[in-house]
Amino acid sequence: MTELEWGVSRSDSAINAKYYRLSRCGLYSVCQINLGPVTRYEAWRRHILEKPAKRLGIFAKPESAKGCCQRHADRRDGKYVQQLLEGKAA
Repeated sequence: MTELEWGVSRSDSAINAKYYRLSRCGLYSVCQINLGPVTRYEAWRRHILEKPAKRLGIFAKPESAKGCCQRHADRRDGKYVQQLLEGKAA
């Protein structure tokens, strides 16, 4: 898959977060959560067809969460396998 493009979304029906980004393809999202005094960012593969939403991880920075979504997208289309063979996988 090519690099994910991200748009700004002000709200989502499931959350009420100050920071929420949705990939342009609609398959991935990153949202801010507060765990007590600590702010973290969740990466999600959104609900598609018969597959439920899946949390991919929780990160300290939104860029890290977006990177997680990108790696998941790369695995889905086989790009990750190619990166492994070339020694470039993260």
